[in-house]
Amino acid sequence: MRALSQASMREQRMSVYINAVETYLPGPIISNQELGNKIGFKPELIKKLFGNTGRHFAVNMNTGKPIASSAELITILIKKLLSSAGINKERIDFIIVASATPDTLLPSSVNQACHAMGFRQIETYQIVSGCSGAVQALKLARELVATPDNGLDHGLVIGVETAYKFLDVFDEHAGKKETKELVNYTLFGDGVGGCLVSNQPAVSSIEIEHISFKYLGVDEAVGQLANWRGSRNDIEYGALLNEEYKLIEKLVPVITQDTLNALTDKLGGRPNWLLPPQLSGSMLEKILSDIGYAADETFSLVDKIGNTANAALFFQIKEFSDISLANECAIGISVESSRWLAGGLILRNKKGML
Repeated sequence: MRALSQASMREQRMSVYINAVETYLPGPIISNQELGNKIGFKPELIKKLFGNTGRHFAVNMNTGKPIASSAELITILIKKLLSSAGINKERIDFIIVASATPDTLLPSSVNQACHAMGFRQIETYQIVSGCSGAVQALKLARELVATPDNGLDHGLVIGVETAYKFLDVFDEHAGKKETKELVNYTLFGDGVGGCLVSNQPAVSSIEIEHISFKYLGVDEAVGQLANWRGSRNDIEYGALLNEEYKLIEKLVPVITQDTLNALTDKLGGRPNWLLPPQLSGSMLEKILSDIGYAADETFSLVDKIGNTANAALFFQIKEFSDISLANECAIGISVESSRWLAGGLILRNKKGML
């Protein structure tokens, strides 16, 4: 009886669609030359070691003055999504934000943005995570709109990063940085991306056919650390940032392959497009070589805009939405190296098919 009940519940789930996708990059592009001069790192080495040529930070690189907070970037993105979807804010039932760099612990950045936008009586969620948070947020959104009893039809899912808060290069008394910290400066960038998720299709819908997310339980060291500190000075907080790049370089291609295999089996064949993990340009080349995909089968911007963490997947989905043909499908994969997490999804372009 229990098995029959669970099967019946699954049959009652609605299809879930992405009806609008938007992205935004703050400020001008920052070249390797400009960044290298600022952090004391040879520009040619940034390209050689990490494969990145540019990134954006929500800060004035000359003065160090911030030009946008995470909440402000979320607000910009909400406006873009509402305009793109042709929907007013009163029809939005929930907003989910994923970020590794929220403005404050309290209030949350999602609620600050909702206050600025004048939202009332909607559900809000904020996931604090590395890049896999985007998949977590999409999975939660899918569950919310797919279950009829929830009474939720339209939601916004947004990934945002303002990593400039860790860009400690504007204080002449800050002291010399260790190489592991400088690596973060070369890899990451700020940005925001998101989508409108609904159980009601539109003319240019993308269907979320499957989505999964797991803590892997890998018995390895922490690959990526981003710390925060309170007001006490008598506590040893440890490093503020740490990147075990060699460990990441070893494990991420393996985890990507395992995740891809599982999603390919679920799909029943090779996808038309791949949205690979967005760690760095050089890491992308290694991943594609290991898993047997060519660059022209993928959507990736990491070499041009840096690792925008929770925003990155939405830049890829935007490209898939704009370029793919009707009924083409994509597999997207996110690997987070903090405590080794992996997520993935299967998308299908439903343009003109619904």
